[in-house]
Amino acid sequence: MTLLIIQSGDSNSFKAAVDSGARLYTRAITQSFEENAVENGDAYNLNTGNITFSSSGASGATYVKNNESTNLVITSFVYLFGNSGITGEDAEIDVIENPTGGTLLSSTTGTPRNRNAGLQSKTLDVDWRIGAEGKTISGGNDLIKSLFGSPLGRKVVVIKIALTKGSSIAIKYTPQSSITSQNVQIAMSVYRDVYN
Repeated sequence: MTLLIIQSGDSNSFKAAVDSGARLYTRAITQSFEENAVENGDAYNLNTGNITFSSSGASGATYVKNNESTNLVITSFVYLFGNSGITGEDAEIDVIENPTGGTLLSSTTGTPRNRNAGLQSKTLDVDWRIGAEGKTISGGNDLIKSLFGSPLGRKVVVIKIALTKGSSIAIKYTPQSSITSQNVQIAMSVYRDVYN
C-alpha cells in the first residue's frame, strides 16, 4: 500500500496519511450539532415554570419568535403535568406555526437559560412569552397536535423544528374537560444553528 503524507505548514509539523484509495487516515471525535452547541454556549432551555389552569378552555401557554440571523432549532418539547385528580379524560397540546396575534404575544417575557453552565452571559435573541389561563392565540397553522390521556408527569415529544429568522411558534393547552386546578410546565430544548 502506497501512502502519501500530508504535513502541516506550521512549527508543529503534524502529519496525516492518504492511501492509494484516497482514504485519509485520521482519529476523530464526532459530535452532533446539538452537542457542539451545548459546548459552545449556543444551546438553551426555555421553561415556562408552573402555569395554573383552572378551566377547560384553551389557553396560550408559550410563544417564541426567532430574531437570530441563523436558524433556531427546537429538538424537543417537554410537557410536565401536575396532578389534576382526574382520570379518563384527555388533554390536548397544539403547536401553532407563525401565529399573527392574540394576548399571548404580549404576555410575560421569559429568559432563556444557557445549557452551558459556564456561559450564562451568552444570550439568545428571541421574543419569548410565558402564557397563563385565558391567554389567546390567533392566526397561524397547526403544526403538531398531541393528545394525552389522564396526563400526569413528564411527557417528551422529540420532533425537530427549525425557526428561520422572523418565524415563530405558539403552544396552546386545552386541559381535561372537568379540570378545577392543574399546574403545567412547558419546556423546549433549542439551539442556535451556527453552521447553517
